[in-house]
Amino acid sequence: MNRRQNRVTLADVAAEAGVSRTAVAKVLLGTGGDHVRVAEDTAAKVKAAASKLNYHPNRAAQQLRGAQSRIIGVLMHTMNATVMQNRLAALENAAAAHGYRLLVAQTRHDTAALPEFVSDLQGYGIDGLLCLFDLTPDARKDIKPVFRGLKNVIFHGSPLFDGAYCVRVDTVQAVGKIMAHLLATGRKRIGMELWNMDDMLMQLREDGYRAALSEAGREVNDELIWIAQSDNPNPSEKILNQAIDFFVDRQKVDAIVASNDLWAVRFVQKLKARGLRVPEDVAVVGYDNLELATVIDPPLTTIDQRHDEYAETVMRLMVDLIADTNIKKSDRTRVIEPDLVVRCSA
Repeated sequence: MNRRQNRVTLADVAAEAGVSRTAVAKVLLGTGGDHVRVAEDTAAKVKAAASKLNYHPNRAAQQLRGAQSRIIGVLMHTMNATVMQNRLAALENAAAAHGYRLLVAQTRHDTAALPEFVSDLQGYGIDGLLCLFDLTPDARKDIKPVFRGLKNVIFHGSPLFDGAYCVRVDTVQAVGKIMAHLLATGRKRIGMELWNMDDMLMQLREDGYRAALSEAGREVNDELIWIAQSDNPNPSEKILNQAIDFFVDRQKVDAIVASNDLWAVRFVQKLKARGLRVPEDVAVVGYDNLELATVIDPPLTTIDQRHDEYAETVMRLMVDLIADTNIKKSDRTRVIEPDLVVRCSA
């Protein structure tokens, strides 16, 4: 007997529960509208029978009838994996609260494979698509054709093209909060570490750094900005030592703004190994509010990107898109305000 013949049908569930097929369809698929009513005890019998028989809806048949799959596709890559995994966990919770499930594909930063990934997700009848990866300037032109014409697509960080939908965390505002805190605590030579300027988020970090200094009436000193030009957001021992040499020996900074918590934690360790006190001699601020920020000594001052708020905002926008709600162009990009979490490192 082949797989198609083995599929459990609504009729099988109806026979097991001893109820009509119409009642089963109402309970399991939500069909029938207000014309079909099912008592609570009958619904319980249907669900028990479906569980016993391991019934799963035929998604292909549902699509042909125009029914929603209640599945949201997610495209993500493994760069900055810990942050994206935390954000994904928040999205799963938010999706479930709205009655949806997520189907995730990890592209591993391979833009050439995006058309195949998108096609695979569409094959599962997804109702919408979330692109949970940062769009680097060099990749934007190449991937635009992949998403042109697709409905219910939300981009992360920045919209791929004019009129596209996007949810992002305000990176410039985040750095502004960091700088305002450091300046208020008397720091005068604030160094900024950026791991790679090909990353648009690092460009926004620099913009925020410059804007905050200018707003405070402070001179922007380009010599206090150090760019690792690394291919990895996690620092190697060699690059980390170069950064410490630059900030401590050459620039005599009294604060370091790191590109993420991993860099910040390693800075704290290296500074202490050189006999410097954190924050008395050099304050250190991270970004992302990872769990390790709370276990380093001293605990890390950092930016919390509010994943739960991000996830709920994405799902509210996605639900509106699926419902074909008319969304004003000015409201197609939703912005999350980050939080500065002040601990003992700064």
